[in-house]
Amino acid sequence: MTRPLLPEPNDDEVADWMRVNAFTGGAERLIYQNEGYEPRYCHMASKHHALQQGGRRVHGWAIWRFVDTSGSIIIAEHHSVWEAPSGVLIDVTPPASGGSEILFLRDDGATISLAESGFVMHTDRTNFADMPRMLRGEPVPYEFWLLSIQKGSPQDLYASRMGFDWADFPTSPDFG
Repeated sequence: MTRPLLPEPNDDEVADWMRVNAFTGGAERLIYQNEGYEPRYCHMASKHHALQQGGRRVHGWAIWRFVDTSGSIIIAEHHSVWEAPSGVLIDVTPPASGGSEILFLRDDGATISLAESGFVMHTDRTNFADMPRMLRGEPVPYEFWLLSIQKGSPQDLYASRMGFDWADFPTSPDFG
């Protein structure tokens, strides 16, 4: 696959993705605001920012188009952004592929929960009805996966550098 492209909210492929995944509502472009966080830690960064600045973490999907010689595919990553106390949604996590915007669909049902051995996370979603779920770029038949945090893992080290408490990671009523 190539570097992802930012689709328009009204693209036909985005509409297909919405239909395949039974979503309603509209996706919106959000601006990335540099708050010092690293790529790929959106759930932690958004929650940390909400705890520090007020507001809340909002779950949803960052929607991308990937194009190669065989065609294109929409892949939406389970993503979190910060909702400022004013109600404005802001992406505080830099897109891993660069850029200054994302296409975001809010999904308050895309929560993170605590399990006995880690955190229950959503797999990525595609616009292909015969392959609607992906994890790490590979098709999977399940909707959820388990994020297990090991002491000294990259996630744990990043949380430690930020002063983030893993007890705050699951979705909560107050801070998302």
